[in-house]
Amino acid sequence: MMEILFPVYVKSTLEKLCQDLANQLGCQRLDLDDIAGMENLAMGKDAAILHELIGVDPSPRWPLYSISLSIGARTSDDPGSYKLIEFYSKVQSLFSPGATIQIYDYSVPEGQPTPHVGYMVVSRDSSGSGQQASERSGIRLTTIRLQAVAL
Repeated sequence: MMEILFPVYVKSTLEKLCQDLANQLGCQRLDLDDIAGMENLAMGKDAAILHELIGVDPSPRWPLYSISLSIGARTSDDPGSYKLIEFYSKVQSLFSPGATIQIYDYSVPEGQPTPHVGYMVVSRDSSGSGQQASERSGIRLTTIRLQAVAL
């Protein structure tokens, strides 16, 4: 059962990390897989931490995993992109190579204990995508690679 649910635990942990960072920066958090949320964000001026879990793959087999995560920031009304660079720097510091992140099951209902189910280590931070811009905002993303072990 743990083998089947481990990707859910990884996703819930990454969402919690991104939400905590968004709270710290005073902005929204948005999963890039949330199409309705992306449409609302595109129409508005709110800053956001953006993320998408690309894959959680057994490597070479359970309990070892390779994880890919796309993460970054979006700002608007940001001449010179200073705010975007600040947000992006915070993302990079959270996921710096060698950082160890404990994995918990945050998908449990609030108030119940969150079991510790593993840990992951940032193995590398690929170069960012460069800034993507529209009429209203700038977006900068990077792909993070992590190695994980399920307990």
